[in-house]
Amino acid sequence: MFLSVSKLGLAAALFLTAVQPPPVTLEGEYRFETMDRGAGGRPVCTEIWTFGSEGQMTVTSGQEVVTKRFRTEVDDDGRWMVSESLTTNGLPDCMGNVSDGVTPGERRTYLMRRNSGSIVVCGPPARSADGTLFVGPTCYGEIYPVG
Repeated sequence: MFLSVSKLGLAAALFLTAVQPPPVTLEGEYRFETMDRGAGGRPVCTEIWTFGSEGQMTVTSGQEVVTKRFRTEVDDDGRWMVSESLTTNGLPDCMGNVSDGVTPGERRTYLMRRNSGSIVVCGPPARSADGTLFVGPTCYGEIYPVG
């Protein structure tokens, strides 16, 4: 049996809808670790990311404390956290760097949940000429639920 183009399009749309991942719920405290490792295999930087139920986020990195607002989104590429920095205390972060202040605008972070409950955090994925999604090279860390 042959499907007409319109029926085939509907079948493809249903398939894409069915495989789109559910949104990620971020609430509570997570430990962020960089993918880069230093002496003894320890992360170069570790932070605490705290997510509030009303879209508030606090990042504690070294002595620096940054307040943000965030939301999660899902699109055809997968799951995202969209955040915007609001304030910083201007103290050194986990790398010893001091920021010049808050950079305006939103930042999109690609999220990949592992079966263990941790979430790999990445920059925007790339696509090959044939549309294949490439994520790995843009990943810079992982967050782990605390507690």
